[in-house]
This record gives sequence, C-alpha cells and structure tokens, in this order.
Amino acid sequence: MSIESCVEYGGQCVYTPPTYSGMCCCSFPSPPTPPPGGYNVVFANVNIFTNNVPTNVVNQVQWQINVSPSNCGTSQTGYGNQQGIAINIDGCGEVTLTIQPISTPSGVSCTPLTASATVQANQTAVLALYCTPATPTVTGPSWSIVVNVNDPYNAGYIITDNYSSNDVLQAARSLSNITFATYPSSVSSVTLNASIQFNPPNMQCSITPSTITVNAPSGGTGSVTQNFTVTCSSTGASSTSSPITTPTTTVTATTPSLAPSARTLLTSPVALVALGVAAGVGIGLIVYGVSRRKK
Repeated sequence: MSIESCVEYGGQCVYTPPTYSGMCCCSFPSPPTPPPGGYNVVFANVNIFTNNVPTNVVNQVQWQINVSPSNCGTSQTGYGNQQGIAINIDGCGEVTLTIQPISTPSGVSCTPLTASATVQANQTAVLALYCTPATPTVTGPSWSIVVNVNDPYNAGYIITDNYSSNDVLQAARSLSNITFATYPSSVSSVTLNASIQFNPPNMQCSITPSTITVNAPSGGTGSVTQNFTVTCSSTGASSTSSPITTPTTTVTATTPSLAPSARTLLTSPVALVALGVAAGVGIGLIVYGVSRRKK
C-alpha cells in the first residue's frame, strides 16, 4: 500500500521496495492478549539489518535475549526477525533485555545495533542486530564515504550513489560514522542522492543535501565524511522546520580502512519491523507500551 496510507491508518512501513516509489509493506501491530493471572510478561521484537550480504543471511542469524536480573526470567533464543516474543518475568516489575548474536553464517559478522532495553510488565522492547561481510568487498587501493545523518524526527530516508545499484542506505533514525561504500582508487568521484521515503505522522520532511558530488581524497586513498540533515514541519499547523545545518564534506587522506561498506543498510526484503526504527522510534533502545544490504 502507499506509504501515506500506511502511516495515516496507524501502521508502520516495514519494507520499502526500491523499485516501487511511494509504496511499502505495512504492518499493523495489535496489542498482545493479557496472559492468565494478569500482566506478568514483557515482549521483544528482534530486527536484523543487513549491509552488503545475501538476503537469506537474516534467517540464518541465531541470537539470544538475556534477562536481567537473572532471577526475573529465562533467556530466549531464536533466528531472524521475530515479533512479539513473550518473556515471563516471574512477577518482577521491571527487567532489562539484552540481545547478542550466538551463531552467524560463514563470512558474516553481526553486532548489536540496539543492544538492550529496559521494560516493565506488558511493554515491548525493540532489539536489533547489524550484519555485514566479515571480509572487505573491495581489494587493492581504495577510498570510502562515511555518512552522518541527523534525523531527530525519525523520518524514513534513502541514500544512493551513481556508482552501483547495490549502494543503498535506508534508515529512520540518526546515524553516526556509517561507512556508506568503498570505491577503488580509480573512481575519482561519486554522486550521492538522498530523499525522504516516509514522513512521521502529521509531519512533512526533507533531507539535505538531496544531491551532492563527493570527490575522492588526494591520492585516491582514505575516507570522505558526508553529513546529511533531516528537517520536518507540522502539516496540521503553521510551523517552521528546525534550522538546517549546512552539510559539509571532510576529507581524511589516510590509509583506507577496508571495513565492510554500509551498502544496502536496512534493506533486507524480510520484514524488518518499521526498518527497526520507523516513525515514532528513536536512537538506541525503544520502549513502548502494549504494543542495509542486499548485494
């Protein structure tokens, strides 16, 4: 359905197909049914975001959710993206849930993106893992683009380049020091394009710069940092957007890091539950009551 309709009727866009502009897969969460005897459980949603790894990696990632204090529940294990995992907290009023990867496919490395959340009975914690190639995808002399995105509104945005259709970054939160892509030294410049994919309820947003050419650092090795800013204004009343920070490009001509690029961040076609952090979800851990990259 259309992104606007999804948001208007209280849903959350869990995946936006790159080839279908303005459309998304929409999820409409329903409150969990109270267990017999009252609210003695908490719930967890697990989102796995990928970066430059095959789609089927998501379902092969095994994770474990630990409960703290340890006497307030039993750890849970599972695979891939899961929603509404019920965890009995044995009458404890508040617990902290922590996620960690315990098994990943060969050649893939996963780390916590939202590692923990503190919740009370009948609340839901959103936990996330971020999986990338364990080895670099570019060999030989190279340079990379590092991206920072200031998105205090949690609007959904997409950033692409003109070098490869696989270089895609999608998110709905602020990001810091994300390696967008790595390029051979023979590539002297690339053009980045950024746009908004969906807006928070009753908001109209934009991202700047929408298009910018990024030049390789001197010598064709090192990294270039590009900043983006999301601003929004209310659609229901007269309001101006937050001040726009002029985007800057910082060149660091150092020995390049061959860490995996952030291509296709948050783009697995497996349901990623509101891109992990769709409208209404902020940086870090997210608690609410009742309820990047395909090669």
